[in-house]
This record gives sequence, structure tokens and C-alpha cells, in this order.
Amino acid sequence: MAESGRVVRLVTGRQSAHLKIILKPRKYERDDRKERRAPELSVGEWEVREEVCQPYRIRAVVTSAQPVPRRDILGQFAKFRFQVDEEAVVRKFEGFVSRFDSVSKSRDGCIYRVEIRQHLAKLDGPSNCATYQNKTSADIIE
Repeated sequence: MAESGRVVRLVTGRQSAHLKIILKPRKYERDDRKERRAPELSVGEWEVREEVCQPYRIRAVVTSAQPVPRRDILGQFAKFRFQVDEEAVVRKFEGFVSRFDSVSKSRDGCIYRVEIRQHLAKLDGPSNCATYQNKTSADIIE
């Protein structure tokens, strides 16, 4: 058993980060028999940014064998995990895809830049509220 552990450490090419897209159910589907499948994405580069009192942000460069439409990925749930070393603890993050940009396309595959943010970051979005002080309801409506 110890020998197999040593061999695993010597083998190169182990992928240290994994990204899984979880498709949210659509409110309306034209064809219920058609099954939507999340694309298989391979993580090449990644950066996790954690700050005090701020939602975490993950930026990754991913590859796919097939082209992935932006509308199918943007806003979907995502699970990201990485392990920098064999003895290190596996870090897991869950959030949503806030950015999805195409970097390049070729016959070999497509490269994309993805940003995943914590679910709490949805509260940072635009809002249409205002504070009205010393005004009556009639003044605000006018």
C-alpha cells in the first residue's frame, strides 16, 4: 500500500482543481424529454480570493472539448474544489457563475475565463430603492 502511494506522488499530470456546473431547472422547457447536461470543463489556471467581510471570488481558465454557449453557463450554480498537495486538505467552494468569457476557440477545444462568486455576492447587485426623509407619501408619488 505504501508503494502505491509513492507511485501516485511520482506520477505527474494530476489535476489539482475541479469545477462542476450544476444546471438550475428552467421555468419553461419546450421539450421535457430533452435532457440538459452540464458541460465537462477542465481547470487549467485558477485563483481564489478571500477577504475579510467580503464574498470569496474564484477566477479560473477552463477548457472544453465542445463550444459552450454563454447563456447556458452564466448564472448557474458551481462547485469548485482544489487540493494543492497530496497531503493538503481539499478546499471546497460553492457559488454561482458571475462571468463567462471566451478566450479562444480551435479544433482541439475551447478556452474560457470563468468567475465564480459566493451566493452572498448576489446581494451586491443593483437595487432600485431610495431613502426619502421629511417627505409625505403624496410628495414621493409626485
